[in-house]
Amino acid sequence: MNVIVKKSKRKTISLKVTTNGELQVNCPLYFTNKDIERFIFDKQEWITKTKLKIEQKHQSKKDFFEYNKILLNGVEYQVTATNANIKIGEYTIKKQPKQDVKTTLKKWLQNYAKAFVLKRLSDISSATNIKFGEAKITSARTKWGSCKTTKQIRLNFRLVMLPKECLDYVCIHELCHTLQMNHSKKFWMLVSTFCPNYKQIKKIINSYNFVLELF
Repeated sequence: MNVIVKKSKRKTISLKVTTNGELQVNCPLYFTNKDIERFIFDKQEWITKTKLKIEQKHQSKKDFFEYNKILLNGVEYQVTATNANIKIGEYTIKKQPKQDVKTTLKKWLQNYAKAFVLKRLSDISSATNIKFGEAKITSARTKWGSCKTTKQIRLNFRLVMLPKECLDYVCIHELCHTLQMNHSKKFWMLVSTFCPNYKQIKKIINSYNFVLELF
């Protein structure tokens, strides 16, 4: 198992099994190789269980991780690829010479998101009368969206793969952060004003978390 060590000015050590099966160790600068080896040895049981969970999840979503299937607005589509193009439902995507399916799909989804997701954010902003600053599409691995104190909103391009209600919730969530930069009771009351069933939608979004590991 490949081990990646990342040292920084942190005070604690943490361990992560990445989606590609690597072991990532985040530790303070003063940690020696022996300290790291000892920590990994003590966590062997956890590492084995976590690695097995990841493998099982990948197996259940094998077609997505191998890019034989893709989600678009919550709908599953078969990916049909030739040397010249890729077909997804009604869409035909031109494929560059020697470019693999994964890269072609990612670029197309990012471009699709720039038009579809950002327009949806703008529409919801107008409907709720909540203004925001700049908006951009990101490729974040752990977040669906984020909002800065300057009211700049960032939305994950993978949101185009989720059902529309999930996309709308994330847009509402980040817009509400322009008014409440926290997750206080006031914040959630504001969210519920525009999305009364947000708790149910959050559960739906959690079922799509594997999408963050794609591309």
